[in-house]
Order: sequence, then structure tokens, then C-alpha cells
Amino acid sequence: MTSYLFSICIPTWNRSEYLHRLLKNIETEIKGNTDFQVVISDNQSTDHTYSTVANFFGTLNVKYIRQSKNIGGLKNISSIINYADGTYCILIGDDDVFRQGWLVLLKSLVQQHRPDVIISNRFVCDASLNIKFSEQCGPDVQAPTLYDCSQPNVLHDYLSQTESTSGFGFISNQVVRKKSWIQSSHSNIVDSHSFPHMLKILDILNLQKGSVLRVPFETVYACAENARLEEQHSSNEPMTELDKLNIHFHGFLSAANILFVDSPKLRVAFLTPIKRIFSNDYKIYYISLAVLVNKEAIARDFIEQLERALDPALTTITF
Repeated sequence: MTSYLFSICIPTWNRSEYLHRLLKNIETEIKGNTDFQVVISDNQSTDHTYSTVANFFGTLNVKYIRQSKNIGGLKNISSIINYADGTYCILIGDDDVFRQGWLVLLKSLVQQHRPDVIISNRFVCDASLNIKFSEQCGPDVQAPTLYDCSQPNVLHDYLSQTESTSGFGFISNQVVRKKSWIQSSHSNIVDSHSFPHMLKILDILNLQKGSVLRVPFETVYACAENARLEEQHSSNEPMTELDKLNIHFHGFLSAANILFVDSPKLRVAFLTPIKRIFSNDYKIYYISLAVLVNKEAIARDFIEQLERALDPALTTITF
């Protein structure tokens, strides 16, 4: 088995056109660099995914896995790293692309800092990758900065200074050491959680006392228009804007209770981006969305749960 420094991990399903764009981007960026492997987990696509990938067999070190059945998008994300042969795994959505120069720079950053996790910023774009805005996905630092979470208060400081849910909720701005990922716990619930990668990453930083390298610039163009949330929607009714918001909000709340059951201080710090969103004005807006779809009680219950979770005097929160 060939080993690599990096495995670029792409979970995919029926997005052959976007996948071609990403693979072409990778081909251009690494230019035959043998440090990189490309791992593709095809979740039983019915389009031209395989023929698209086959076009790159001669120019990229591709490891293609076709699932025997559709295992769901969440499990496709959480399991793909198991197939990787790299020391570090670069997660990326099939509709996103890397910023020019990032993959080359990544090697020097890894060699210098030896982190367990790397988290960078992103450009939020439309489907054609026209930039809408830049999003800061962690503490505001001036240069790549290593946070050693084995040291007192370091993880708390990192969490409390992360004001965007994309700091942990987005996959394409994250790089992780495979060994650390494999050793992380919560395997019994990861595949069904809204943010399986988030549980893994935070387990590495919290329980394993790993390190995270905060990279304060944009490394990926993120397509914001293709989010696939339907499989996380339990109702047979059409998905509403409120439902989409609740997948994210409830995902963060449940993760807080799973990850920081013994540390209310860290739980509150982790919920910093949700607290920032839920200003008094936003609560009014959120409830108004709920009223439109006859779910006011659900919205008010969530706000109550959030307020309990943000109370450091409470050891646990329940749903």
C-alpha cells in the first residue's frame, strides 16, 4: 500500500459536473505532486460520476470507492477517512474548489506545526463560484497560529473566539490527522448526527487534547447553494426555512451536550456562534418564521433549551 502525506477526501453523490470542476482544480493545483492522494466515496451515484473520475486516473492518484448501496450523506462524510492512505486528510465537498496555492502551502504548514487539526476561512460563493462574501471561521489571528489544547484554557479560548458556525460545521475548510480521527470516540452516534465531522474534530481537541492550527485566510471557494439537508428532515412535509435553520441549531445544541457533558464552561464557549446569532431581534424573527408554519411552540422550546445550555451552572441539557 502506497502512503501519502495528504489524502484529499471527497464524498460525492450525483454531482458529476461539480466533481469534474473540483478534480480539474486539484489537478491544476498539485501538478503531479506525489504527496497527494485523492479519495472519492461515491454514494451510489446514477449520473456520470465514475466516467468523470476515470478521466483523472492518469493524472491523479485516485482511490475510488463506490458504495454498494446509498449509505446516506452523513455516513458518507464520516466514513470516507477510513479509506484514506494519507497521514493528513483534507475534507472537501464535491461542489467546492481549493484556492490557488493552498495545497502547496499546506505541506509547509504541516511540517512546521505538526497539528492534529487545521481550520481556515472560506469564500462563500454561488453555484458558479462568484464570491458573495468571506467568512472568518475561527479566532481572529494575524498569522497561522497553533493552539495546543493540552494546555489549560486553550480550547476554551479557541471556542469562545469562534463566532461562526462554519468554524466547525463546514467540512471544506478542515484538515485532520487520520490517526487522531480514527482514535476519536462517539462512533455510535457520529453517522446519524447533523455534523459527524464536528463531533470527531472536537473529540480530538477536547478528549485527546490535540492541537489545532488556525489559518486566518480563505483556502476554499464554498458553494453555498447546494446544501443537501433533506435526509436530515424527518417530516414528510416540504422543508421550510425554519427546518433548515433548526438542523443547524439543534445540531450544535446536541453536539454541545454530547461533547461537553462534564464541562459546562466549554459547552458555553462552544455555543458562542449560536449565542451571537440569537440576539433579541433574531429571536423575534425566528419565532415569526415558526408562526408562519404553525411551529411557534417548537421555536420557543428551542430558545428555552439554548438559554439553559448557555447557563454554566447547569451540568447537562436535555431535549
